[in-house]
Amino acid sequence: MTKITIRRVDQTDLKTLQALSRRTFVETFGSVNTSQDMATYLQRAFAQEQLLQELLTPGSEFYFALIEDEIVGYLKLNQAGAQTEDVAPNALEIQRLYVCQKAQHMGVGRTLMDFALQRAQQCHHKAVWLGVWNQNRKAQAFYQQYGFVQVGQHEFILGTDHQIDNIVLKELSK
Repeated sequence: MTKITIRRVDQTDLKTLQALSRRTFVETFGSVNTSQDMATYLQRAFAQEQLLQELLTPGSEFYFALIEDEIVGYLKLNQAGAQTEDVAPNALEIQRLYVCQKAQHMGVGRTLMDFALQRAQQCHHKAVWLGVWNQNRKAQAFYQQYGFVQVGQHEFILGTDHQIDNIVLKELSK
């Protein structure tokens, strides 16, 4: 079995975080969006200044997943005022959970999700939520395996394309 470790991201990891964010987003969505919309989104969402601001935001946490010494995925969690929306009281938001294409089906996504759920329990949250593109059936199935259920929708703008994300929520047991 592959040993996957998780480590917290800090400011010294900014360039690595930027490269990984761009790479995994393109691997996940590049084939189903226009190159112009992708370029516009990547430039805005994953600019160093934007990622640094997110790293410094109280309540936001980034984590890398590693196999041996290679970073193969990452996770962004938001608590309290750092959340992008007010979906549920005392909840943790998983804003990003991405795995490099070459490391998929190796347990990295599950390790990141398990870590996020453990982190939510450590922080005494009652629920975990996230937004998942309504066209991303693979991710939707993954979240359903964990017991997430749809509780709403919101708009996600990728370049000039207005897309719909399903908001899914998992209640945590005590």
